[in-house]
Amino acid sequence: MAALNDDASWFVVEAATHDAIIVAAFKQRGFDDDEARAAARCCRQATFLGNRTHNALKALDVDEHLGSVVGGCAPATRWTVLESRFKACERWDARRCSGFLVAEAAMDRACELAEAYGTGCVAVDNAFHYLFGAHYVLRASAKGYIAYTTCTGAIPEVVPTGGTRKSMGTNPQTYALPTTNALGFDVCIDWATSVISNGTVKALAREGKRCPEGAIFDKDGRPTTDPNEFHAHACVGGHKGYSLCLLTELLAAFGGGSLPSVRSKVGGGDGGDKRTCNFLFQAWHPDALAPASLSANVATVDENVKAVVADILGPGNEGARLPGQGKREAALRSARANGLLFSRAEVDALARIAERSGVAFDPGACARYAE
Repeated sequence: MAALNDDASWFVVEAATHDAIIVAAFKQRGFDDDEARAAARCCRQATFLGNRTHNALKALDVDEHLGSVVGGCAPATRWTVLESRFKACERWDARRCSGFLVAEAAMDRACELAEAYGTGCVAVDNAFHYLFGAHYVLRASAKGYIAYTTCTGAIPEVVPTGGTRKSMGTNPQTYALPTTNALGFDVCIDWATSVISNGTVKALAREGKRCPEGAIFDKDGRPTTDPNEFHAHACVGGHKGYSLCLLTELLAAFGGGSLPSVRSKVGGGDGGDKRTCNFLFQAWHPDALAPASLSANVATVDENVKAVVADILGPGNEGARLPGQGKREAALRSARANGLLFSRAEVDALARIAERSGVAFDPGACARYAE
Protein backbone atom coordinates (compact mmCIF):
# COMPACT_ATOMS: atom_id res chain seq x y z
CA MET A 1 0.00 0.00 0.00
CA ALA A 2 1.23 3.49 -0.82
CA ALA A 3 0.93 5.52 2.36
CA LEU A 4 -1.45 8.45 2.25
CA ASN A 5 1.36 10.92 2.84
CA ASP A 6 3.77 9.47 0.26
CA ASP A 7 4.65 11.91 -2.54
CA ALA A 8 1.92 14.28 -1.43
CA SER A 9 1.92 17.90 -2.52
CA TRP A 10 0.53 19.88 0.36
CA PHE A 11 -1.56 23.03 0.13
CA VAL A 12 -2.21 25.39 3.03
CA VAL A 13 -5.73 26.29 4.14
CA GLU A 14 -5.98 28.87 6.90
CA ALA A 15 -7.54 27.45 10.07
CA ALA A 16 -10.11 30.26 10.20
CA THR A 17 -11.15 29.53 6.61
CA HIS A 18 -11.44 25.81 7.34
CA ASP A 19 -13.58 26.51 10.40
CA ALA A 20 -15.83 28.94 8.52
CA ILE A 21 -16.53 26.31 5.86
CA ILE A 22 -17.23 23.52 8.35
CA VAL A 23 -19.35 25.66 10.67
CA ALA A 24 -21.45 26.84 7.71
CA ALA A 25 -21.84 23.30 6.37
CA PHE A 26 -23.09 21.95 9.70
CA LYS A 27 -25.35 24.93 10.35
CA GLN A 28 -26.86 24.38 6.91
CA ARG A 29 -27.92 20.96 8.16
CA GLY A 30 -29.65 22.37 11.24
CA PHE A 31 -26.90 22.20 13.86
CA ASP A 32 -26.67 25.19 16.19
CA ASP A 33 -23.58 27.34 16.64
CA ASP A 34 -22.13 25.39 19.58
CA GLU A 35 -22.56 22.07 17.75
CA ALA A 36 -21.10 23.39 14.50
CA ARG A 37 -18.08 24.89 16.25
CA ALA A 38 -17.45 21.66 18.16
CA ALA A 39 -17.44 19.83 14.82
CA ALA A 40 -15.00 22.36 13.38
CA ARG A 41 -12.69 22.04 16.42
CA CYS A 42 -12.50 18.28 16.10
CA CYS A 43 -11.97 18.37 12.32
CA ARG A 44 -9.35 21.10 12.64
CA GLN A 45 -7.36 19.20 15.23
CA ALA A 46 -7.47 16.01 13.17
CA THR A 47 -5.93 17.82 10.21
CA PHE A 48 -3.48 19.80 12.37
CA LEU A 49 -2.22 16.47 13.75
CA GLY A 50 -1.84 14.99 10.27
CA ASN A 51 -4.88 12.70 10.26
CA ARG A 52 -6.24 12.50 6.73
CA THR A 53 -8.84 9.82 7.34
CA HIS A 54 -10.95 11.45 10.05
CA ASN A 55 -11.06 15.08 8.97
CA ALA A 56 -13.89 17.37 7.87
CA LEU A 57 -14.51 15.39 4.70
CA LYS A 58 -15.21 12.24 6.71
CA ALA A 59 -17.32 14.14 9.26
CA LEU A 60 -19.65 15.56 6.66
CA ASP A 61 -19.80 12.30 4.71
CA VAL A 62 -20.84 10.35 7.81
CA ASP A 63 -23.44 12.97 8.70
CA GLU A 64 -24.81 12.89 5.15
CA HIS A 65 -25.22 9.14 4.95
CA LEU A 66 -25.97 8.24 8.56
CA GLY A 67 -26.66 11.45 10.48
CA SER A 68 -28.79 14.57 10.28
CA VAL A 69 -29.51 14.27 6.57
CA VAL A 70 -31.27 10.92 7.04
CA GLY A 71 -32.53 11.28 10.62
CA GLY A 72 -29.79 9.38 12.42
CA CYS A 73 -28.66 12.45 14.36
CA ALA A 74 -30.84 15.13 15.96
CA PRO A 75 -29.36 18.63 15.53
CA ALA A 76 -29.99 21.32 18.16
CA THR A 77 -30.58 18.64 20.82
CA ARG A 78 -28.80 18.25 24.16
CA TRP A 79 -28.01 15.24 26.31
CA THR A 80 -29.46 14.47 29.72
CA VAL A 81 -27.57 13.19 32.77
CA LEU A 82 -29.22 10.11 34.27
CA GLU A 83 -29.26 8.99 37.88
CA SER A 84 -26.25 7.05 39.15
CA ARG A 85 -25.45 5.71 42.60
CA PHE A 86 -21.72 6.00 41.91
CA LYS A 87 -19.99 9.31 42.61
CA ALA A 88 -17.15 8.77 40.13
CA CYS A 89 -19.32 7.43 37.29
CA GLU A 90 -22.06 9.13 35.30
CA ARG A 91 -24.58 7.87 32.76
CA TRP A 92 -25.67 10.17 29.97
CA ASP A 93 -28.42 9.88 27.37
CA ALA A 94 -27.13 11.72 24.30
CA ARG A 95 -30.57 11.68 22.65
CA ARG A 96 -28.84 11.40 19.25
CA CYS A 97 -27.34 14.89 19.64
CA SER A 98 -24.08 16.09 18.05
CA GLY A 99 -21.41 13.50 18.78
CA PHE A 100 -18.71 16.18 18.82
CA LEU A 101 -20.30 18.34 21.49
CA VAL A 102 -21.41 15.57 23.84
CA ALA A 103 -18.03 13.81 23.54
CA GLU A 104 -16.12 16.97 24.50
CA ALA A 105 -18.44 17.53 27.45
CA ALA A 106 -18.23 13.89 28.59
CA MET A 107 -14.42 13.85 28.49
CA ASP A 108 -14.30 17.14 30.39
CA ARG A 109 -16.68 15.74 32.99
CA ALA A 110 -14.59 12.57 33.38
CA CYS A 111 -11.61 14.83 34.15
CA GLU A 112 -13.62 16.74 36.77
CA LEU A 113 -14.58 13.45 38.40
CA ALA A 114 -10.97 12.27 38.30
CA GLU A 115 -9.88 15.47 40.02
CA ALA A 116 -12.32 14.74 42.82
CA TYR A 117 -12.10 10.94 43.09
CA GLY A 118 -8.87 9.92 41.34
CA THR A 119 -10.76 8.44 38.42
CA GLY A 120 -13.88 9.41 36.52
CA CYS A 121 -16.05 7.60 34.00
CA VAL A 122 -18.87 8.80 31.75
CA ALA A 123 -20.90 6.31 29.70
CA VAL A 124 -22.89 7.87 26.86
CA ASP A 125 -25.82 6.00 25.32
CA ASN A 126 -27.96 6.91 22.28
CA ALA A 127 -25.01 8.72 20.70
CA PHE A 128 -23.90 9.62 17.19
CA HIS A 129 -20.43 9.34 15.62
CA TYR A 130 -17.72 11.48 17.34
CA LEU A 131 -15.19 11.12 14.47
CA PHE A 132 -11.68 11.38 16.02
CA GLY A 133 -11.08 9.82 19.43
CA ALA A 134 -7.66 11.44 19.80
CA HIS A 135 -9.32 14.86 19.96
CA TYR A 136 -11.02 13.96 23.23
CA VAL A 137 -8.23 12.11 25.04
CA LEU A 138 -5.64 14.74 24.09
CA ARG A 139 -8.05 17.35 25.46
CA ALA A 140 -7.75 15.49 28.78
CA SER A 141 -4.01 14.80 28.70
CA ALA A 142 -3.37 18.51 28.01
CA LYS A 143 -4.96 19.12 31.43
CA GLY A 144 -2.69 16.52 33.03
CA TYR A 145 -4.97 13.46 33.06
CA ILE A 146 -4.54 9.95 31.67
CA ALA A 147 -7.50 9.33 29.40
CA TYR A 148 -9.28 6.59 27.46
CA THR A 149 -12.23 6.41 25.12
CA THR A 150 -13.84 3.82 22.91
CA CYS A 151 -16.97 3.95 20.79
CA THR A 152 -18.99 1.53 18.72
CA GLY A 153 -18.49 2.13 15.02
CA ALA A 154 -21.42 3.74 13.26
CA ILE A 155 -22.19 0.69 11.10
CA PRO A 156 -21.20 -3.01 11.04
CA GLU A 157 -18.17 -3.26 8.76
CA VAL A 158 -15.84 -5.77 10.44
CA VAL A 159 -15.81 -9.54 9.95
CA PRO A 160 -14.96 -11.51 13.13
CA THR A 161 -11.78 -13.53 12.72
CA GLY A 162 -12.83 -16.94 11.40
CA GLY A 163 -16.13 -15.62 10.05
CA THR A 164 -17.44 -14.42 6.68
CA ARG A 165 -20.11 -11.83 7.56
CA LYS A 166 -19.45 -8.27 8.72
CA SER A 167 -21.12 -7.85 12.11
CA MET A 168 -19.10 -5.36 14.23
CA GLY A 169 -18.01 -1.74 14.05
CA THR A 170 -14.40 -0.66 13.55
CA ASN A 171 -14.54 0.20 17.29
CA PRO A 172 -11.44 2.33 17.94
CA GLN A 173 -9.39 2.20 21.15
CA THR A 174 -7.90 5.55 22.13
CA TYR A 175 -5.59 6.55 25.00
CA ALA A 176 -3.51 9.61 25.85
CA LEU A 177 -1.01 10.13 28.65
CA PRO A 178 0.39 13.46 29.92
CA THR A 179 4.00 12.82 28.95
CA THR A 180 4.95 16.20 27.47
CA ASN A 181 7.19 17.10 30.42
CA ALA A 182 9.03 13.80 30.08
CA LEU A 183 9.04 13.25 26.31
CA GLY A 184 8.14 16.55 24.65
CA PHE A 185 4.68 15.37 23.56
CA ASP A 186 1.76 13.40 24.94
CA VAL A 187 1.79 9.72 24.02
CA CYS A 188 -1.45 9.01 22.12
CA ILE A 189 -2.56 5.53 21.11
CA ASP A 190 -5.43 5.75 18.64
CA TRP A 191 -6.37 2.96 16.29
CA ALA A 192 -9.33 1.10 14.88
CA THR A 193 -9.63 -2.59 15.69
CA SER A 194 -9.86 -3.28 11.95
CA VAL A 195 -6.64 -3.39 9.91
CA ILE A 196 -7.48 0.05 8.54
CA SER A 197 -10.37 2.39 9.22
CA ASN A 198 -13.24 3.14 6.88
CA GLY A 199 -11.88 6.68 6.66
CA THR A 200 -8.60 5.28 5.37
CA VAL A 201 -10.42 3.28 2.69
CA LYS A 202 -12.21 6.40 1.47
CA ALA A 203 -9.06 8.53 1.60
CA LEU A 204 -7.10 5.95 -0.41
CA ALA A 205 -9.88 5.84 -2.99
CA ARG A 206 -9.89 9.64 -3.18
CA GLU A 207 -6.12 9.70 -3.72
CA GLY A 208 -6.09 6.82 -6.23
CA LYS A 209 -4.09 4.46 -3.97
CA ARG A 210 -4.41 0.85 -2.84
CA CYS A 211 -5.28 -0.75 0.48
CA PRO A 212 -2.79 -3.09 2.20
CA GLU A 213 -2.98 -6.82 1.57
CA GLY A 214 -5.37 -8.63 3.90
CA ALA A 215 -7.18 -5.51 5.10
CA ILE A 216 -10.49 -5.53 3.22
CA PHE A 217 -12.91 -7.84 1.43
CA ASP A 218 -15.11 -7.30 -1.62
CA LYS A 219 -18.83 -8.07 -1.76
CA ASP A 220 -18.10 -11.73 -2.53
CA GLY A 221 -15.90 -12.11 0.56
CA ARG A 222 -12.65 -12.16 -1.39
CA PRO A 223 -9.60 -10.20 -0.21
CA THR A 224 -8.91 -7.14 -2.34
CA THR A 225 -6.63 -4.11 -2.30
CA ASP A 226 -8.94 -1.94 -4.40
CA PRO A 227 -10.64 0.60 -2.08
CA ASN A 228 -13.43 1.02 -4.63
CA GLU A 229 -14.32 -2.67 -4.19
CA PHE A 230 -14.52 -2.37 -0.38
CA HIS A 231 -17.32 -4.26 1.36
CA ALA A 232 -15.91 -5.30 4.76
CA HIS A 233 -12.88 -5.04 7.05
CA ALA A 234 -10.62 -7.70 8.53
CA CYS A 235 -9.70 -7.46 12.23
CA VAL A 236 -6.22 -6.17 12.94
CA GLY A 237 -3.94 -8.84 14.42
CA GLY A 238 -6.33 -11.73 13.90
CA HIS A 239 -7.99 -13.03 17.06
CA LYS A 240 -6.32 -10.36 19.22
CA GLY A 241 -7.85 -7.48 17.29
CA TYR A 242 -11.13 -9.36 17.16
CA SER A 243 -11.08 -9.58 20.96
CA LEU A 244 -10.58 -5.82 21.33
CA CYS A 245 -13.28 -5.10 18.75
CA LEU A 246 -15.61 -7.43 20.65
CA LEU A 247 -14.66 -5.76 23.94
CA THR A 248 -16.07 -2.43 22.73
CA GLU A 249 -19.29 -4.12 21.57
CA LEU A 250 -19.71 -5.81 24.96
CA LEU A 251 -18.89 -2.71 27.00
CA ALA A 252 -21.51 -0.94 24.91
CA ALA A 253 -23.98 -3.78 25.50
CA PHE A 254 -23.69 -3.23 29.26
CA GLY A 255 -24.57 0.41 28.56
CA GLY A 256 -27.54 -0.30 26.32
CA GLY A 257 -25.70 -0.39 23.00
CA SER A 258 -27.70 -1.42 19.96
CA LEU A 259 -27.35 -4.56 17.87
CA PRO A 260 -24.41 -3.94 15.51
CA SER A 261 -26.35 -5.30 12.54
CA VAL A 262 -28.95 -2.52 12.74
CA ARG A 263 -26.80 0.31 14.08
CA SER A 264 -27.40 3.62 12.29
CA LYS A 265 -29.91 2.08 9.89
CA VAL A 266 -32.78 4.42 9.10
CA GLY A 267 -36.35 3.41 8.40
CA GLY A 268 -39.13 1.26 9.79
CA GLY A 269 -39.58 -2.44 10.30
CA ASP A 270 -36.98 -2.78 13.05
CA GLY A 271 -39.32 -4.05 15.77
CA GLY A 272 -38.14 -1.36 18.17
CA ASP A 273 -34.43 -2.11 17.95
CA LYS A 274 -32.12 0.72 18.95
CA ARG A 275 -30.00 2.18 16.15
CA THR A 276 -27.54 4.34 18.10
CA CYS A 277 -23.84 4.29 19.00
CA ASN A 278 -22.42 4.07 22.51
CA PHE A 279 -19.40 5.94 23.94
CA LEU A 280 -17.24 5.37 26.99
CA PHE A 281 -14.87 7.94 28.50
CA GLN A 282 -12.53 7.46 31.42
CA ALA A 283 -9.90 9.68 33.04
CA TRP A 284 -7.37 9.04 35.79
CA HIS A 285 -5.51 11.59 37.87
CA PRO A 286 -1.82 10.56 37.79
CA ASP A 287 -1.61 11.07 41.55
CA ALA A 288 -4.12 8.23 41.95
CA LEU A 289 -1.44 5.93 40.53
CA ALA A 290 1.32 7.38 42.71
CA PRO A 291 4.18 4.88 43.14
CA ALA A 292 5.11 3.19 46.38
CA SER A 293 8.72 3.91 45.48
CA LEU A 294 10.97 4.93 42.56
CA SER A 295 14.30 3.64 41.37
CA ALA A 296 17.26 5.23 43.09
CA ASN A 297 18.36 7.03 39.91
CA VAL A 298 15.06 8.92 39.36
CA ALA A 299 13.48 11.54 41.60
CA THR A 300 10.09 12.16 39.95
CA VAL A 301 7.44 10.32 37.96
CA ASP A 302 8.34 12.37 34.86
CA GLU A 303 11.96 11.25 35.22
CA ASN A 304 10.76 7.67 35.59
CA VAL A 305 8.63 7.90 32.44
CA LYS A 306 11.62 9.27 30.54
CA ALA A 307 13.89 6.53 31.87
CA VAL A 308 11.41 3.76 31.01
CA VAL A 309 11.03 5.02 27.43
CA ALA A 310 14.82 5.38 27.07
CA ASP A 311 15.21 1.76 28.18
CA ILE A 312 12.57 0.54 25.72
CA LEU A 313 14.07 2.51 22.81
CA GLY A 314 17.68 1.76 23.75
CA PRO A 315 20.39 0.12 21.60
CA GLY A 316 18.90 -1.83 18.71
CA ASN A 317 15.57 -0.03 18.89
CA GLU A 318 16.60 3.41 17.64
CA GLY A 319 14.26 3.09 14.66
CA ALA A 320 11.19 2.47 16.81
CA ARG A 321 8.71 5.29 17.31
CA LEU A 322 6.27 6.17 20.05
CA PRO A 323 2.51 6.50 19.51
CA GLY A 324 1.81 10.20 19.22
CA GLN A 325 5.22 11.01 17.74
CA GLY A 326 3.77 11.29 14.25
CA LYS A 327 1.02 13.57 15.53
CA ARG A 328 3.66 15.79 17.16
CA GLU A 329 5.66 16.01 13.94
CA ALA A 330 2.53 16.82 11.95
CA ALA A 331 1.58 19.51 14.47
CA LEU A 332 5.00 21.13 14.09
CA ARG A 333 4.66 21.01 10.31
CA SER A 334 1.19 22.58 10.48
CA ALA A 335 2.56 25.28 12.79
CA ARG A 336 5.36 26.04 10.32
CA ALA A 337 2.78 26.27 7.55
CA ASN A 338 0.65 28.59 9.69
CA GLY A 339 -2.38 26.65 8.58
CA LEU A 340 -3.82 23.22 7.82
CA LEU A 341 -2.27 20.99 5.16
CA PHE A 342 -4.43 19.26 2.55
CA SER A 343 -3.76 17.39 -0.68
CA ARG A 344 -5.05 18.86 -3.93
CA ALA A 345 -7.94 16.34 -3.96
CA GLU A 346 -8.88 17.37 -0.43
CA VAL A 347 -8.71 21.09 -1.24
CA ASP A 348 -11.00 20.51 -4.23
CA ALA A 349 -13.42 18.60 -1.98
CA LEU A 350 -13.38 21.47 0.54
CA ALA A 351 -14.12 23.89 -2.30
CA ARG A 352 -17.24 21.93 -3.23
CA ILE A 353 -18.39 21.99 0.39
CA ALA A 354 -17.73 25.74 0.59
CA GLU A 355 -19.73 26.38 -2.58
CA ARG A 356 -22.72 24.41 -1.28
CA SER A 357 -22.47 26.20 2.08
CA GLY A 358 -22.21 29.71 0.66
CA VAL A 359 -18.66 30.38 1.89
CA ALA A 360 -16.20 32.18 -0.37
CA PHE A 361 -13.17 29.95 -0.92
CA ASP A 362 -10.73 29.96 -3.83
CA PRO A 363 -8.87 26.63 -3.92
CA GLY A 364 -6.43 28.06 -6.46
CA ALA A 365 -5.28 30.64 -3.91
CA CYS A 366 -4.03 27.98 -1.47
CA ALA A 367 -0.25 28.18 -1.32
CA ARG A 368 1.80 25.05 -1.88
CA TYR A 369 3.65 24.05 1.27
CA ALA A 370 7.39 23.48 1.15
CA GLU A 371 9.58 22.42 4.07
